[in-house]
Amino acid sequence: MHQAKGLEFPVVVIWDGRGIWDSRGQGSPWRMSRDGRGWLMELDDLGWEEPAGGALRATEQQYRQSERRRVVYVAATRARDLLVVPRAGAMPPGKLICGDLLAATSLASVREREPYRDGAEPAWARAIPPRGKPRRLDGAQLYRKVTERWSTAAGEAGRPRFAPASVTGEAHAHAADGDGDLPEPAARKPRAGRFGSRFGDTVHRALAMVLRDPAIEVGRAVRQAARHSGLAEHLDEAAADVIRALGALSAEGITGPVGPTLQVEYPVAGAGAAGLLLSGYIDLVEATTDHVRVIDFKTDAPPEGGVDAGSVGGTGRSRS
Repeated sequence: MHQAKGLEFPVVVIWDGRGIWDSRGQGSPWRMSRDGRGWLMELDDLGWEEPAGGALRATEQQYRQSERRRVVYVAATRARDLLVVPRAGAMPPGKLICGDLLAATSLASVREREPYRDGAEPAWARAIPPRGKPRRLDGAQLYRKVTERWSTAAGEAGRPRFAPASVTGEAHAHAADGDGDLPEPAARKPRAGRFGSRFGDTVHRALAMVLRDPAIEVGRAVRQAARHSGLAEHLDEAAADVIRALGALSAEGITGPVGPTLQVEYPVAGAGAAGLLLSGYIDLVEATTDHVRVIDFKTDAPPEGGVDAGSVGGTGRSRS
């Protein structure tokens, strides 16, 4: 009844036809007053109230009586179409819950059925068809079915939903398979790398350092990046690459520093086909209220001719 508050049901049946209003003896053996100034203990024939004469017992009894009436009211008002109230023997007013519920109703809203007696069932009881014998099932067969379903569910729950894969690796795989959703790729290495992957890594790191802190000098950034990547040669060429890249970015209005609208080595991840979890890094991302720029740094030898003669393939280092 407590859990039914706020809900409604087509039919509600009050099952205890001899339930009484009196909640005496239903309280806990230990109670305290609402203001914490007194307490009461009742254990069989032992009773004690502190402070004496505080009338805590009478107050608690009145509270329980009121709460009992509230709960009965909640139960009786959950019925949307039909409320069934049993009439069991003599029902003196003010004592039995069902007696008072029946006494308080209008006769126009009450429909009383014949009483049920063993051996002389009324018509409404005989109208119910007899229950058939329950069909006995094979417990072993049911056990096998339940076990199989649990095993299947447990296997599915333990299956990895995503297999990690790099964006670059999947792009190369699709290109090798001739995926129709991607443009026709050029050769794997259309132009020779200039000075190897360490050189490319140094340029990328130096660019990121300068974009994070525009006050740092390019040569210093290259030297620090070279110490990290292990590059011992071609530092001047790396510095020239950084300067050219910064000039190209500046021509597009991208000057740093890195912040909410500009990020370097930005990690990305997303669900791919066939349960793949694609992940990778974007060299540089600029995001404003009206556009997003995704920029990839290249350290290969510049292509001959115009920019449109370049290729999407070939990089001075591997990124995944």
